Amino acid sequence: MEDREVDPQQLMGEISKALDDPSSLIEDFGAMERPPVFNLDFIHPPHARSLRINLGLISKNWEIDSEVPISSKRKYAGRLVIVVKHVVRSLTAWYMNPVIHEIRKFNMLVTRTLYDINKNIEEVKERLDNLEEVQELLEDIGEETEAGSTPEKA
Repeated sequence: MEDREVDPQQLMGEISKALDDPSSLIEDFGAMERPPVFNLDFIHPPHARSLRINLGLISKNWEIDSEVPISSKRKYAGRLVIVVKHVVRSLTAWYMNPVIHEIRKFNMLVTRTLYDINKNIEEVKERLDNLEEVQELLEDIGEETEAGSTPEKA
């Protein structure tokens, strides 16, 4: 991971831009090809498995549906109950739809962030693996140097 200086004004500008036109973000995210969930076995195995499962569940369920099918289990009054539920839904839609839209945006941004964190974990793992290889090479060179520097007795 590279060290980057965060510009708060630029960050707030990006957030404001995303809030001004949220539909484009959601459309982009829905059309986006999801990155694979990386192999996180270097983390304590139960946690790696649960993280992989949770990322899969999050990517499948981030978008909530505000138009849940309306039904009734009542035999005789069922049609009336359904009509009343439709009327109540249409009367509260002006209030609920903006809230639901905000929840969708939040879910989308959290899902993206979790995938970014997951990707950063994989990058850190790769760097750690490379450093361990370098350490092993340096240890081998050190052992060879020690063995070669001792004078041989004839």
